Amino acid sequence: MRSHKNIPSLIVLAAVFILVFFHACKTTDQVPEPSSIEQWILGTSASIREDFSPDVFIQLKNAGIDYVELGLRAPKFYADSSEREEFCRQVKEAASEAGVRIWSIHIPYGKQWDISDPFDTVRQDVIKRHQKLFEIFEILQPKKAIIHPSYEPNLPEEREARMEACRKSLTVLAAETKAYGVDLVIECLPRTCLGNSSKEILWLLEGNENLGVCCDVNHLLKETPQEFIHKVGKRITTLHISDYDGIDERHWPPGKGIIEWNLVLESLISTGYSGPFLLEYNDSPENKAAMWKDMKSKFIQRSPL
Repeated sequence: MRSHKNIPSLIVLAAVFILVFFHACKTTDQVPEPSSIEQWILGTSASIREDFSPDVFIQLKNAGIDYVELGLRAPKFYADSSEREEFCRQVKEAASEAGVRIWSIHIPYGKQWDISDPFDTVRQDVIKRHQKLFEIFEILQPKKAIIHPSYEPNLPEEREARMEACRKSLTVLAAETKAYGVDLVIECLPRTCLGNSSKEILWLLEGNENLGVCCDVNHLLKETPQEFIHKVGKRITTLHISDYDGIDERHWPPGKGIIEWNLVLESLISTGYSGPFLLEYNDSPENKAAMWKDMKSKFIQRSPL
């Protein structure tokens, strides 16, 4: 005859399972906890600068901006090896002494940097140009390298071939940056550029775990930023934050355009985003820090920005 001694234990286990199940369902429906955005470090792009004197980094730090993305417009980034190395050391030292972390470097873009060129001989030259540039990573020690999947315009009849060429290039270049301890990150782009939707970005990522994504919210013309974030998810490892009108990229300060910032922040939290909140528009460091403080406050209060 079967024993009934285990019945109370089974009842308790069933009750626990039901409680856990309903708690999980409830948690899924809850708004993400706003406190997690307090862990995000404020950063800014300095892509249009040619001057990286100590005062630049000191001003950022004093305003409360701890991370910076460097653009490579200064001619000395392309000088002879010894001059370039000395310049990079000066930039790195200035940032370090101010307490600012070089989070990312934005790789140049344009026709001569187009990794999607369908002509293999041209594309191989482009790859070599990137590989030469990557030598500065050893001194500047960024965490991320931001790369554009293509230049533009791109004709519809060329798009498939360019996507294939781009993915081949990314495989090579991601392995190259990894050797420097740097993650290669592809940026979503607008208009006819490759990577102008979550669908294309996910295709470019396919089979390459070394790649991350930079979500530039003002580049998204085919879907909302929050839709893109939900679809691409944890592959997003850095951001370019600015506002726009939904018609074209504008790089406006948040609040001037149409982006629903509370929804963007909720989407980022739901994917577990933990990188910096990196701004990409023209304004003073002080105004940028004040904007971020205001955005966080309005998010916690759930009022429109």
